[in-house]
Amino acid sequence: MFCRLLAIAHKRSKDKLESKLRRSKDETCNIVELFQSIIDYGRAIKNYCVFAKSFHETIQNAGGFDVVDSKCNDILASHGKEYRIFLPDEIQKRRTLLFKILKALELNSSTQDDHLIAAMHYILDNEKKRALFLPNEVELPFITNFWQKRVYSGGSKNPKVNRKVLESCILEFVSKGLNWLV
Repeated sequence: MFCRLLAIAHKRSKDKLESKLRRSKDETCNIVELFQSIIDYGRAIKNYCVFAKSFHETIQNAGGFDVVDSKCNDILASHGKEYRIFLPDEIQKRRTLLFKILKALELNSSTQDDHLIAAMHYILDNEKKRALFLPNEVELPFITNFWQKRVYSGGSKNPKVNRKVLESCILEFVSKGLNWLV
Protein backbone atom coordinates (compact mmCIF):
# COMPACT_ATOMS: atom_id res chain seq x y z
CA MET A 1 0.00 0.00 0.00
CA PHE A 2 2.82 2.39 0.91
CA CYS A 3 4.66 1.78 -2.36
CA ARG A 4 1.41 2.01 -4.32
CA LEU A 5 0.60 5.42 -2.81
CA LEU A 6 4.05 6.69 -3.74
CA ALA A 7 3.71 5.26 -7.26
CA ILE A 8 0.44 7.18 -7.61
CA ALA A 9 2.19 10.36 -6.41
CA HIS A 10 4.92 9.81 -9.02
CA LYS A 11 2.31 9.28 -11.76
CA ARG A 12 0.41 12.42 -10.78
CA SER A 13 3.67 14.39 -10.73
CA LYS A 14 4.45 13.18 -14.25
CA ASP A 15 0.94 14.13 -15.37
CA LYS A 16 1.33 17.57 -13.78
CA LEU A 17 4.60 18.10 -15.66
CA GLU A 18 2.98 17.13 -18.96
CA SER A 19 0.03 19.42 -18.27
CA LYS A 20 2.32 22.34 -17.44
CA LEU A 21 4.27 21.70 -20.63
CA ARG A 22 1.11 21.94 -22.71
CA ARG A 23 0.01 25.14 -20.93
CA SER A 24 3.46 26.69 -20.94
CA LYS A 25 3.53 27.36 -24.68
CA ASP A 26 1.34 30.44 -24.28
CA GLU A 27 3.20 31.51 -21.14
CA THR A 28 6.54 31.10 -22.92
CA CYS A 29 5.37 33.36 -25.74
CA ASN A 30 4.07 35.96 -23.27
CA ILE A 31 7.32 36.03 -21.28
CA VAL A 32 9.45 36.21 -24.43
CA GLU A 33 7.30 39.09 -25.73
CA LEU A 34 7.67 40.87 -22.39
CA PHE A 35 11.45 40.60 -22.42
CA GLN A 36 11.60 41.49 -26.11
CA SER A 37 9.69 44.71 -25.39
CA ILE A 38 12.14 45.49 -22.56
CA ILE A 39 15.10 44.88 -24.87
CA ASP A 40 13.60 46.96 -27.70
CA TYR A 41 12.87 49.82 -25.33
CA GLY A 42 16.32 49.46 -23.76
CA ARG A 43 18.04 49.89 -27.13
CA ALA A 44 16.37 53.24 -27.65
CA ILE A 45 17.13 54.59 -24.16
CA LYS A 46 20.57 55.99 -23.41
CA ASN A 47 19.79 57.08 -19.86
CA TYR A 48 20.07 54.12 -17.47
CA CYS A 49 17.76 55.68 -14.89
CA VAL A 50 14.99 56.07 -17.46
CA PHE A 51 15.57 52.48 -18.60
CA ALA A 52 15.42 51.18 -15.02
CA LYS A 53 12.16 53.04 -14.44
CA SER A 54 10.75 51.68 -17.71
CA PHE A 55 11.89 48.16 -16.87
CA HIS A 56 10.21 48.35 -13.47
CA GLU A 57 6.97 49.71 -14.95
CA THR A 58 6.92 47.01 -17.64
CA ILE A 59 7.32 44.24 -15.06
CA GLN A 60 4.64 45.82 -12.84
CA ASN A 61 2.25 46.03 -15.82
CA ALA A 62 2.86 42.31 -16.44
CA GLY A 63 1.67 41.49 -12.91
CA GLY A 64 4.70 42.33 -10.81
CA PHE A 65 8.04 40.69 -10.09
CA ASP A 66 6.55 37.78 -8.15
CA VAL A 67 4.08 36.91 -10.93
CA VAL A 68 6.74 37.14 -13.66
CA ASP A 69 9.19 35.13 -11.55
CA SER A 70 6.54 32.46 -10.93
CA LYS A 71 5.77 32.26 -14.65
CA CYS A 72 9.48 31.94 -15.45
CA ASN A 73 9.87 29.15 -12.86
CA ASP A 74 6.84 27.32 -14.27
CA ILE A 75 8.25 27.57 -17.78
CA LEU A 76 11.65 26.32 -16.71
CA ALA A 77 10.13 23.46 -14.72
CA SER A 78 7.77 22.38 -17.47
CA HIS A 79 10.47 22.33 -20.14
CA GLY A 80 12.60 19.97 -18.10
CA LYS A 81 12.08 16.26 -17.70
CA GLU A 82 12.29 16.21 -13.91
CA TYR A 83 8.76 15.56 -12.70
CA ARG A 84 9.90 15.00 -9.09
CA ILE A 85 9.78 18.75 -8.48
CA PHE A 86 6.01 18.26 -8.17
CA LEU A 87 6.32 15.20 -5.92
CA PRO A 88 6.22 17.07 -2.57
CA ASP A 89 2.83 18.57 -3.46
CA GLU A 90 1.43 15.17 -4.39
CA ILE A 91 2.86 13.44 -1.32
CA GLN A 92 1.45 16.12 0.98
CA LYS A 93 -2.05 15.14 -0.18
CA ARG A 94 -1.58 11.65 1.31
CA ARG A 95 0.87 12.62 4.04
CA THR A 96 -1.24 11.46 7.00
CA LEU A 97 -1.89 8.03 5.51
CA LEU A 98 1.74 7.57 4.42
CA PHE A 99 2.97 8.41 7.92
CA LYS A 100 0.50 5.97 9.51
CA ILE A 101 1.68 3.19 7.20
CA LEU A 102 5.33 4.10 7.81
CA LYS A 103 4.81 3.84 11.58
CA ALA A 104 3.05 0.50 11.21
CA LEU A 105 5.86 -0.97 9.08
CA GLU A 106 8.43 -0.71 11.91
CA LEU A 107 11.36 -0.85 9.48
CA ASN A 108 14.93 -1.58 10.50
CA SER A 109 18.19 -1.59 8.58
CA SER A 110 19.58 -4.92 7.43
CA THR A 111 23.09 -3.42 7.39
CA GLN A 112 25.11 -1.20 9.69
CA ASP A 113 24.28 1.79 7.48
CA ASP A 114 21.15 3.09 9.17
CA HIS A 115 21.10 6.64 7.79
CA LEU A 116 17.79 6.08 5.97
CA ILE A 117 16.18 4.61 9.10
CA ALA A 118 17.47 7.54 11.17
CA ALA A 119 16.08 9.98 8.58
CA MET A 120 12.77 8.13 8.60
CA HIS A 121 12.57 8.42 12.41
CA TYR A 122 13.50 12.11 12.12
CA ILE A 123 10.55 12.88 9.85
CA LEU A 124 8.27 10.75 12.04
CA ASP A 125 9.43 12.62 15.15
CA ASN A 126 8.65 15.91 13.38
CA GLU A 127 5.34 14.73 11.93
CA LYS A 128 3.25 17.24 13.88
CA LYS A 129 5.37 20.22 12.81
CA ARG A 130 4.02 22.40 10.03
CA ALA A 131 6.96 24.80 9.73
CA LEU A 132 8.46 25.22 6.29
CA PHE A 133 11.94 24.41 7.58
CA LEU A 134 13.28 21.94 10.12
CA PRO A 135 16.60 22.10 11.97
CA ASN A 136 19.47 20.39 10.17
CA GLU A 137 19.76 17.52 12.66
CA VAL A 138 19.90 14.48 10.37
CA GLU A 139 22.64 13.08 8.15
CA LEU A 140 21.57 12.32 4.58
CA PRO A 141 24.59 10.84 2.79
CA PHE A 142 22.35 8.64 0.61
CA ILE A 143 20.38 11.38 -1.17
CA THR A 144 21.04 12.28 -4.80
CA ASN A 145 22.09 15.69 -6.12
CA PHE A 146 18.51 16.30 -7.26
CA TRP A 147 17.19 15.97 -3.71
CA GLN A 148 20.20 17.65 -2.11
CA LYS A 149 19.59 20.85 -4.11
CA ARG A 150 15.98 20.93 -2.96
CA VAL A 151 16.22 19.71 0.63
CA TYR A 152 18.91 22.17 1.74
CA SER A 153 18.78 25.95 1.54
CA GLY A 154 20.37 28.82 3.42
CA GLY A 155 23.98 28.19 2.42
CA SER A 156 26.68 26.07 3.99
CA LYS A 157 27.05 28.18 7.15
CA ASN A 158 23.42 27.91 8.24
CA PRO A 159 21.71 25.21 6.15
CA LYS A 160 17.97 24.86 6.51
CA VAL A 161 16.06 21.69 5.70
CA ASN A 162 12.84 22.09 3.71
CA ARG A 163 10.37 19.90 5.60
CA LYS A 164 8.05 18.94 2.74
CA VAL A 165 10.90 18.19 0.35
CA LEU A 166 12.74 16.18 3.01
CA GLU A 167 9.62 14.12 3.71
CA SER A 168 9.16 13.43 0.00
CA CYS A 169 12.80 12.49 -0.39
CA ILE A 170 12.81 10.10 2.57
CA LEU A 171 9.49 8.53 1.60
CA GLU A 172 10.76 7.98 -1.93
CA PHE A 173 13.94 6.27 -0.68
CA VAL A 174 11.95 4.10 1.76
CA SER A 175 9.66 3.08 -1.11
CA LYS A 176 12.67 2.23 -3.29
CA GLY A 177 14.11 0.14 -0.47
CA LEU A 178 10.85 -1.73 -0.04
CA ASN A 179 10.53 -2.32 -3.78
CA TRP A 180 14.10 -3.60 -3.83
CA LEU A 181 13.18 -6.29 -1.31
CA VAL A 182 10.38 -7.64 -3.51
